[in-house]
Amino acid sequence: MVSFSKSNWSKSLESLTLSFTSISGKIPDSIGEFKNLKTLYLSNCTLTGSIASSLVNLTKLTNLDLSHDELTGHIPSFVVKLEQLMDIPIWFWDVGKGTLQSLDISNNLIEGSIQQFPWKELIDVDLSHNLFQGPLSIPPLHIVYFLAIDNGFNGEIPPSICKLRSLKPLDLACKNLSGSIPQCLGNLTNLLYLDLSANKFEGKLPRSLDNCASLFFLNISYNKINDIFSKFEGPLPTPPPATQFYFVANNKIGGKLPKDIGNLKSLKGLNFSHNNLTGYIPSSTGNLTELEWLDLSSNKFTGRIP
Repeated sequence: MVSFSKSNWSKSLESLTLSFTSISGKIPDSIGEFKNLKTLYLSNCTLTGSIASSLVNLTKLTNLDLSHDELTGHIPSFVVKLEQLMDIPIWFWDVGKGTLQSLDISNNLIEGSIQQFPWKELIDVDLSHNLFQGPLSIPPLHIVYFLAIDNGFNGEIPPSICKLRSLKPLDLACKNLSGSIPQCLGNLTNLLYLDLSANKFEGKLPRSLDNCASLFFLNISYNKINDIFSKFEGPLPTPPPATQFYFVANNKIGGKLPKDIGNLKSLKGLNFSHNNLTGYIPSSTGNLTELEWLDLSSNKFTGRIP
């Protein structure tokens, strides 16, 4: 292994990429002397210790990736509740302020809440697999990539998320989000991937998602959605024709499957298991010629299999 602190690089560096290398040790405070750095990739190494506070001096930084390391740190004594957790220090919010476009701090042990994102130029954000808590903060309006998988964020999704018109992947499989799913998600017309699974959402499924013409993955499984679809309340909403994966398993959804489910000609995976669906399985399911995986188990269907 090579020690980060024993390496000698030119202070005029604009890009430093050490991802997937055997570099080890702590991120030295001297990293802040690389004033011209625009890109710093240190993911998938064996770096340890806390994030160097001198990163705040990298005022030209646009891309920062510290994911998949072994970063830990000291928590101020007045907030210590659990050992081996790391609060994001206050100075971190000034790193690359005004320039940072890509932030990946996934797969660490970072703990705390995010009041708001100070980086107005952010395009990509990955907070996945950490220990964040508190309300979900919404990134800047022109964000394209937002992942917060496997965290402890709680409360409702703010309706302001529907203003993020450039979003393509949105993954909020966070465990503790609750309330209703914003019905305005159909405003995100560039959305390609939506995962809201493994939370505590209730109420109705968004009826407007058919506006997301390029949506190919939709997962709202393992929630408490209790929508009931009948001839009076309308059928289960059918996602856009481009959808390849449609998962709403393990909810409390009642009513019948929509007859036009067979119009999803690109569908490869369909899972409506563990709900309260009734009636016949539509014969149009036979039109799903691309289907590779189908699970309709643990419902109340009657009649024959098409």
